Amino acid sequence: MPETLVYWTYEQTPHLASLINQLASGGWRCVWATEIGLTEERKKLGFHAPELINVESVHANNAKHVELMAKNSPESTLHIIHSFRGTKMNRIAFRTAIASGAHVAIVTENRNQPGWRSIPRSLAYRSDSRMVSRGVKWVFVNGYSGHRGGREFYTGLGWPEALLFPFGYFWSASDRVAIRPGDGPYRIAYVGQLIHRKGVDVLLRALSLIRGLDWQLELIGDGPDLPSLQKMSTELGLEGRVHFAGVSPLSDIPARIAGADVLVVPSRFDGWGMVVNEGLAAGLPVVCSDTCGAQDLLGDSFLGQTFRSEDALDLSEILGVRISSVRETQSEREARLKWYNEHATARVAAQYMIDAFANVFEDRPRPTPPWIGGKAI
Repeated sequence: MPETLVYWTYEQTPHLASLINQLASGGWRCVWATEIGLTEERKKLGFHAPELINVESVHANNAKHVELMAKNSPESTLHIIHSFRGTKMNRIAFRTAIASGAHVAIVTENRNQPGWRSIPRSLAYRSDSRMVSRGVKWVFVNGYSGHRGGREFYTGLGWPEALLFPFGYFWSASDRVAIRPGDGPYRIAYVGQLIHRKGVDVLLRALSLIRGLDWQLELIGDGPDLPSLQKMSTELGLEGRVHFAGVSPLSDIPARIAGADVLVVPSRFDGWGMVVNEGLAAGLPVVCSDTCGAQDLLGDSFLGQTFRSEDALDLSEILGVRISSVRETQSEREARLKWYNEHATARVAAQYMIDAFANVFEDRPRPTPPWIGGKAI
């Protein structure tokens, strides 16, 4: 195994910090190379600079500096390049590391977004297939399986399937206590931006089809679609049952969703969808669209369900059954939280990544992602 691991990203985000801290605990010299700290947009969403443990932080925002880092000690260095097409610096690191003969892994999201946006992306990633085949040993795909998943996207563009490893975004283990919601209306939670891609309008239409049932919806987040969604809620006769709660600091989200009965992620498309992790870490069942990458976490039915993206009727039927069923017990929530801590944390993901490296360096068996469970991959 190489002695040094360099993880390249655009910014320092808390969800990647959890993974990188865990990788550093494996005995590597671990360097996190980023262009910036946190974007202003992330700060507005309540993110804070992450705490790093045994990780060297380097600001790599100069092309010459990036080139020097990427070609230094190639035989003893493993470069993990996150979103290698995302920024100019990551692209330079990617090309330079491959040219120097270094060990290269990339972490990339599923880009199989419906609509015209997928066309230029497909062309760009198809053009990369030869370089990936020649110089990359591992491609960790966030949002691997399912409808329009990353496996379908990348293999369809000529990327070798043998290089692809299912992956995702992962938090640290949860020390929360799963809370069983009380009596009263069935509580549905949504956390995220109020934009078209997130599909909140689909959720409102779905709930309008089951107005006869006793439920309440809390929408935590903000965005340009807020006025139109408020108007839509009124026109659908949902006034008084839908609460637009506004933005909440990231640290407050666990407490905000803990009292819900279910978390819904109705996205038209999400490369991953970190809020699915948040729901499971609180012991909640999660219902998400089949074009959300984090559906990979819902391979076992007790963890949640998926519905056909943009299909309000399908979503309404799933929620209708849940609302009409007996409320969950405390033990069910605790079992879900236990599953999350054992199968879907940054510690588990880091070990899986290390096992994938050993598959190449030491000819060990190809690892199975623990979080996918029984879902066929």
